[in-house]
Amino acid sequence: MAFRTQKQLNQYFQTFRKLNGTKIENVTDYIDDYLLKFPDEQFEIFIGTDSQKVRKRNLVWYSTVICLYRQGKGAHLIYTKEKRHDIVGIKNRLKEEVNYSLGLAIYLRDNEILYDKNLVKLHLDLSNDIQNESNKVLNEMTGWVKGMDFNYRIKPEAVAAQYAADMVVRMN
Repeated sequence: MAFRTQKQLNQYFQTFRKLNGTKIENVTDYIDDYLLKFPDEQFEIFIGTDSQKVRKRNLVWYSTVICLYRQGKGAHLIYTKEKRHDIVGIKNRLKEEVNYSLGLAIYLRDNEILYDKNLVKLHLDLSNDIQNESNKVLNEMTGWVKGMDFNYRIKPEAVAAQYAADMVVRMN
């Protein structure tokens, strides 16, 4: 399996952009500044990753999004995206999606952005439906996330992965 190391993930997390394409120099400073702009508002942070395999090539695009959700006001979305040539098989692809999201949550926690662990929820592109391929890794991946002491949501409640990251991974 070709999971990213925390060092590789840290480099990946320094390539965040706004939806208009503007590069974010430091994602931790950006999130901190954004939260400070609205001191009296309730926030949740949703982190999700989706992937898309490119046909006829051993190429997979990954996008990881951070949704800064202001209750009653909507979400502000930032993302990072990368292509990989070392992922083989749907199970490994799904596990790597969780690795990106969990790695980002750990990165933010280590940089003291997630001072309240209940503030963040990982949105995993996994399903309870046994007919879906993602169900085959559900228990293993949710156990991993729980073991790292993070909250999570799966489909259909995993909007950051299921919709936001899916939209970004399809962008050119």
